[in-house]
Amino acid sequence: KGIRTQKVHPLTIAVGKYGDSFGAVYTPMGKGTNPMIHVNMDALPEDLDQALELVYNHLEHELQHATQDTVLRKQHSNQFSPPELGPGEEGWSEDEYFASDIEFHPQIITAKGEFVRMLKKLKEHTTINVEQARQLLKAFTTPTERMPEGFLRYKKGWTSDFFASLYRTDKDKWKKAVRELY
Repeated sequence: KGIRTQKVHPLTIAVGKYGDSFGAVYTPMGKGTNPMIHVNMDALPEDLDQALELVYNHLEHELQHATQDTVLRKQHSNQFSPPELGPGEEGWSEDEYFASDIEFHPQIITAKGEFVRMLKKLKEHTTINVEQARQLLKAFTTPTERMPEGFLRYKKGWTSDFFASLYRTDKDKWKKAVRELY
């Protein structure tokens, strides 16, 4: 089934200080408004290299939402409705958020960037061989996986919140996410 677009909708990327904890947020197009990605400078680290990597990762994630909004929604509208509640709202569930169809692929992109940044930071302190990197990736995606020998002190906070949530709530979706990450 081919996709035909009738109009071109420019996507605006705004960088500024938005004061919330999110690194970036996608705002879908509405009547008379174009889609927009807001990148929050307040949520970025001070280190320029780390900040640029994070901005790139945020943009990858939010561009997936832009694609869902402008292209895929036309074909599969039932799959791309956002979760009913957002962070901070009463009754909001991180597990429901991570399991939602609209967040599934963007969260894999975010997790990939997160793992690369964590591994890079770890390499500043120690040498990591290929087998250790594989084991670290398994520990990142699987809460019950052991850290490689000599890396136990880094276990706290190592496992991705996204993968941990799917592991707890939906093993089939977790397996699919792990396959797509690899």
